[in-house]
Amino acid sequence: MFLLREATVDYKWRLTIPSATADRESLMEEDEVFLSTREDGCLEIYFTQSSASLSFSRAPVIRIKIIQNKKDNQVRLIILAVFRGLTSFFYGRNVTIADFGKKIELWPRP
Repeated sequence: MFLLREATVDYKWRLTIPSATADRESLMEEDEVFLSTREDGCLEIYFTQSSASLSFSRAPVIRIKIIQNKKDNQVRLIILAVFRGLTSFFYGRNVTIADFGKKIELWPRP
């Protein structure tokens, strides 16, 4: 089972992780996530390295730091330049987030 949410990547290429993300509590305890891509251009964001290593993707997994804002209790990550040309951003910075618990996927949203 997974949940779908709409999100927008801001002008600084920051994505706010929705507060209702299934594994957000463990994400708050860490200071990094792991990004990878699939052949179809989907951007996958893993919350733990063990989940990322189980990925069926042949693309490399890149570790990035997350940004935790204590004032508004938001968790954000910066989409690196290497990922900005993916199918996930085909229609722009509006994306659909598919939440699978241990990972989330970004898909284009017109």
